[in-house]
Amino acid sequence: MTRLLLAVAALALVASGCGAADDDPNLAAAAAKTEAAGSSRFEVTGEEASGQERTKIGCTGEADYAARRVRLSCDYGSQGRMEVVGLGADTYMRGNVLGFLGVSDKWVRTTGDDSLGDEFSPQTLLAMLRDASQSTERLGAEAIRGVDTVGYRLVVECEQAELLECDAQTSPVDVWIDGDGLVRRISVSEGSTPFTFDFYDFGADVSIAAPPAADVVDMEKLVQPKPCSMNAGSPLTGEDVSTALRGHGIAVAGVDQCIGAAVAVLVTPTPSSDSDGFLHCTVSRNPGASSLSGIGGTGLKSGGVGNVYCAYSDDLAKRMEPAFVELQRQIHP
Repeated sequence: MTRLLLAVAALALVASGCGAADDDPNLAAAAAKTEAAGSSRFEVTGEEASGQERTKIGCTGEADYAARRVRLSCDYGSQGRMEVVGLGADTYMRGNVLGFLGVSDKWVRTTGDDSLGDEFSPQTLLAMLRDASQSTERLGAEAIRGVDTVGYRLVVECEQAELLECDAQTSPVDVWIDGDGLVRRISVSEGSTPFTFDFYDFGADVSIAAPPAADVVDMEKLVQPKPCSMNAGSPLTGEDVSTALRGHGIAVAGVDQCIGAAVAVLVTPTPSSDSDGFLHCTVSRNPGASSLSGIGGTGLKSGGVGNVYCAYSDDLAKRMEPAFVELQRQIHP
């Protein structure tokens, strides 16, 4: 869930990069003028890398800059959907991609110093990228959603600009400004999280309110550790998975604490043992809940069956595949 939200937030973070370069004050003015419009709607398209997989992300939303409020709805393809509402320091999330927390119909609330509304504020984020920009190049004219614009390319320091997972120390950020001086598009094409962010309907009548209190649950209550149960889960239990993995020569052990919808966690023994690879599997209460378990990373493979999701190193791949086949046969003999 955190990666998914960060992916969307990252798109917003660069959104105000449009004004980043000190050597072109028109860009800086465009960021301020865009926010001064009071509100806008937006559309985000991009990709998120997770291990060996890439997920296409599509979001639509609207923002009230003055009130620090934002609402968006995101589609993560086969991984599901998520709605997000940001009100000041409070962020509410709902969707089937949150199944790994054991909820899908409730709004999950987090509270912090950083406002999602601020992240969608061009003027707030302008400060981040102004200092991070190394150079600016005029790209030329292009029509964006039927509006004539002029494009500029900024080269930014990735770490300073807080861009996620750049392939190098710097990255190009393209921004398109219309004849009224409003930001219309920001695009990052390099790195592992490319995206395009479009602004439109400036000054739209935007009304964003908090979800009903009865439909809200706090994140802190969902992530409290609890004892694991190796004999729980459906259609596969932790014991089912453990037996299948060991039958294919993969040493696994259970852990003492589980979080969210996980009822069992299986890992390879500690590096000091005779383990020859990395493995982390979650067994959830019901199918689908483990599909976004938050595990994995660069260089790891991932897969699952039923209510089981695993991330593992390449040297275990040849043994994991027949283990998954065996578990699938247990579900559908």
